[in-house]
Amino acid sequence: MCAIRLGAFVGAGLYIRGSAVIRFYTRKVAPRRPCLQLWVEMAEQDINEIINLIRKEDPRFDRQAYAFVRDGLEHAVKELKKRDASRAKLSRHVTGRELSHGLREYALEQYGPLAKTVLNAWGIQETINFGDIVYNLIEYNVFSKTESDSKEDFLEVFTFDEAFVAPFQPRARRLPLPVLVEVE
Repeated sequence: MCAIRLGAFVGAGLYIRGSAVIRFYTRKVAPRRPCLQLWVEMAEQDINEIINLIRKEDPRFDRQAYAFVRDGLEHAVKELKKRDASRAKLSRHVTGRELSHGLREYALEQYGPLAKTVLNAWGIQETINFGDIVYNLIEYNVFSKTESDSKEDFLEVFTFDEAFVAPFQPRARRLPLPVLVEVE
């Protein structure tokens, strides 16, 4: 199963480990990883600095797109826990597909009918762009992944028109055909 494992500092005083979010976490704790030294160095940097570094290499996405994906990941994990508590106990991972749907829900909650416009303004045009942002954050150890994860997990999960436009389109109503009465 493809999944994105959480386990990184994502802001000053905010630490995500698994699906639990601990605010105002004061100790610097690094997961057991081969690149522990790099991890500790990256954990000490502010998320804004990391996003600046990412954007120097890949300027396609606005800073707010990274914040949106980070916050949307938290939302997706919480929603997944609500829907399937037994799975949440077994696994602290979300798949690329689950994250894409979670980001869709989060965008609709936050921006309503403007969700597509806002995401497009940030450079996010399709679900693979969610994957691009996630993998940029993985590259800088903000998020982590399993061996079975790939960026292609985000490919064509849904179209932005069906996800962000269709829910706000008026539904076609069929009026009943008038009954013609013959007048004598």
